Amino acid sequence: MQTIKAALVLARKDLVSWFRTPVHILVAFAPIVVIMVLLRLVFGGGETMPVAVVMDSPEDALSRTFVEVVEDIGTTNAPWFEVRTTDSAGADALLENGTLLGIIEVPDITAALESGKDATVHLRVLNLNEDITKNFRQRVQEACLVFGDRMQISSVVAVAPSIRADVHTALPQDLPSVVFMGAGLIALAIAMGGINNATTLVAREFEENTYKDLVLSPGTMSIVLGKWASALVQTCVTTGLIAALAIPICRFSPQGSLWPLLLLLLVGSLSFSGLGTILGLYFRQVIPAAIAGMLIAIVGWWFGGVIWADIWPATIQPLVKILPTTYLIRPFTYAALLDIYTTYWTDIAILLAFGIATGAVSYVLLRRRIAL
Repeated sequence: MQTIKAALVLARKDLVSWFRTPVHILVAFAPIVVIMVLLRLVFGGGETMPVAVVMDSPEDALSRTFVEVVEDIGTTNAPWFEVRTTDSAGADALLENGTLLGIIEVPDITAALESGKDATVHLRVLNLNEDITKNFRQRVQEACLVFGDRMQISSVVAVAPSIRADVHTALPQDLPSVVFMGAGLIALAIAMGGINNATTLVAREFEENTYKDLVLSPGTMSIVLGKWASALVQTCVTTGLIAALAIPICRFSPQGSLWPLLLLLLVGSLSFSGLGTILGLYFRQVIPAAIAGMLIAIVGWWFGGVIWADIWPATIQPLVKILPTTYLIRPFTYAALLDIYTTYWTDIAILLAFGIATGAVSYVLLRRRIAL
């Protein structure tokens, strides 16, 4: 009886400690939830592609029917296409900045068929990725076949529109998915390094009970800057190692100047160091703080650009837009692989704003913590 009673007392003590430490609960289930969500997104249905559909003759009934097919076609889990605009001028701008994967140009189908010719649907594809480009062409071809079947059932002229791909190329050739993955992993190394290096440096002071010695420093700002400078050096080293591995493994090869990438390394590392400092001050233990930082970085990496972020469905775009990782991965991928800088300085400005905000919060929290 005494053994059982002692065991229950110990169990109660451990459970109370477990429930009082939120990170223990988080670590117990969060990784599984993250993996579950990621697998659901990967294997739960076909990838929905953002496109524009532009009609030469919007009043043509058959053209409108074809557009309906494009909007409806897909798997039981997800549509194949998300039509974001039907405006020709707007479509060109969205395709140019990478928001769209392609434009489907629908001719006056009725006029073409009545003249005894095939109606040719033209495609303009932003060939960012060989798999995406291939799937885009195949899916539009399938839409043409479905449209032809509907025309036969409706006893309309039994001629399906042929398809001809008029490809708009941003690159001389399509890039494999693994190349984009390599660029995204290097950006992840910057974000995760900025968070976890700062987290570890700050949390260790409290875990080893040396934080009181910080009071002897010239000021709180010097503490913050010192920690961030150390975190920056560590991040540069780890990012360099990841980049070196990405070259042979992911066939990563920067297309433009290295200076924009180095600037992103500097700004990204310092911006995420503020978040790392906050986590270190909150948990005050290295392992829990590092795990939390790693989870935050991985989730941000996935939704912010492990694949081309703009191709996420519209329901997920609000999340994509609020994640700071989006504004690191997007300019890094654009600059490294495409030599495109349409959003570069805007993204830099957003990263700096995020860094200033988290830096200010971490400064206030650190000053209060040291004063205790």
